[in-house]
Amino acid sequence: VDFHTEVAHGGAAMTTVAYCAISPGGRVHRDTIVLDRDRAKQWQRLTSAVHDAGALVCAQIGHAGLVANTLSNRTPSLAPTTRVS
Repeated sequence: VDFHTEVAHGGAAMTTVAYCAISPGGRVHRDTIVLDRDRAKQWQRLTSAVHDAGALVCAQIGHAGLVANTLSNRTPSLAPTTRVS
């Protein structure tokens, strides 16, 4: 939140929250942000802070696909991967 708010205070019109996975299994690493209902209040805190600083906020949404780190994510793959399970 602080980083993106500082970007907004610096005069940027928009800040991008980079690589947000659409599901836990689609993360590159277990620390990757996930866009889901469980985290909606945290997202609202971020977007409100950025908006209050006068900027817009967007998210880079993705899914790691066959390079999803099943070991780090601790979730099984639902499709072929580059890793041996």
